[in-house]
Amino acid sequence: MRFQLFVFLLFVAASYSFSQVTGNAPSTESVGNHMKDRMGNAHLYPQRILSPNHSTRSSIANAQLSTANPITLEVRCLKNVEADSYTAVFHITQKGKTAESTDKFMNGRLAGFTDQLAELGIPSSAIVIDMLTMIPVYEYEVEKKVFNKRFNEVPKGFEMKKNVHVQFKKVNVLDDIITAAAKHEIYDIVKVDYYTKNMEEHFEEMKRRALETIKAKESFYEDFDIQLRENTEIILAEAKATSFPVENYYQYQAYSSSSLDKGKRGEVVNAEKNITYYYNAIPNKDFDVIINPEVIEPVLQLTYNLKVQYRKLPEPVQPKPEVKTEIKEIKKFYLVTPDGKIQLMPVE
Repeated sequence: MRFQLFVFLLFVAASYSFSQVTGNAPSTESVGNHMKDRMGNAHLYPQRILSPNHSTRSSIANAQLSTANPITLEVRCLKNVEADSYTAVFHITQKGKTAESTDKFMNGRLAGFTDQLAELGIPSSAIVIDMLTMIPVYEYEVEKKVFNKRFNEVPKGFEMKKNVHVQFKKVNVLDDIITAAAKHEIYDIVKVDYYTKNMEEHFEEMKRRALETIKAKESFYEDFDIQLRENTEIILAEAKATSFPVENYYQYQAYSSSSLDKGKRGEVVNAEKNITYYYNAIPNKDFDVIINPEVIEPVLQLTYNLKVQYRKLPEPVQPKPEVKTEIKEIKKFYLVTPDGKIQLMPVE
């Protein structure tokens, strides 16, 4: 009995150690949108966080060529690029009884925020205030009558909304920026944009690496005495794309729910489950060339796809030799003898 218990505990320990290595975020390719553990009650819901302008993870370049019967070589390149600068967008809402007081309170919060940003080394030239709306706010006032009540909509005050765009160079500064914003009751960070200089230079480097890889693949065929470039029509297709970090954030819920015994009845109130977010970069496995493969922080991911088709041209048709037919005219003379016989006369 003790031996059986030891084996069971060893199996359970092995199972949990595997889950620790894998992590709670499941692979969406193998798990899908819903998974249960061996007990049947642990739920994992992976779901990608998308901006309104992105609906699919479509930033892997994919060049297209027709397939007639040619030899096709393909190279897929990935380059991870750290951003040269970042822009964080914060949203601020301010309410007040009058337009003047609303504007005054808003300007006070913004002034305190920008002063603290200056202490972090962010100049005023890197801060842009984007005015959104300034609208009156209404509420209902109850007017009591003898037999009923009337609800009259009356002005309550004003509401002002603004966005603050903050540009910074080091990603670690973002924590300090958020702390400074919270001190002035600015809690809504809308998004963080990533920018890099010399985008075309990055793609040119990927193109050079792709051509080198294509030539290496051609030499592989030459080892088998297959000359791809002889009497061949060559067709090229290329595609490039950029994947931003906002496109690669996922969310999931990991929890274990209790089950009620049969026979117990009543209203079930489930606890609120925590939602986890994580950055899931484009994996390296689908690429032939990977530049800067190690990803520690969210980065810009550039992809370049090159396809080359080698279509053998038909062999040229050899012209048939011209055959001349020469007809030689031969003259024959016949002699009719007095006795009526026909005699061929020799002619020289």
